[in-house]
Amino acid sequence: MKKALRGGFRLFQDMDKGLLIVTIILFLFGLLNIVTASSSEATANNTSLYYFFYQQLKMIGIGVILGIIILNIDTKNAHRALKDCKMTFEIIQDMKKG
Repeated sequence: MKKALRGGFRLFQDMDKGLLIVTIILFLFGLLNIVTASSSEATANNTSLYYFFYQQLKMIGIGVILGIIILNIDTKNAHRALKDCKMTFEIIQDMKKG
């Protein structure tokens, strides 16, 4: 457990902090724009005002989790990992069709 935390700490130590802050600010600005732009659509469809906000927040969360996973992949094994991702994507596509 401590080793995993140390690895995550190292990940943020090597990161460009200025770019990280700007990216987070842009994510928040985008989420705010989604709330304001989609509120009329949400009321017209009788859904929650924050429905589209939560959908976008969920996608950002998935993207952050996948980004952290990708950053932790050893480049020597990246080819094998990409094959696994492609296979997983194809399985998901087949499930949607069937």
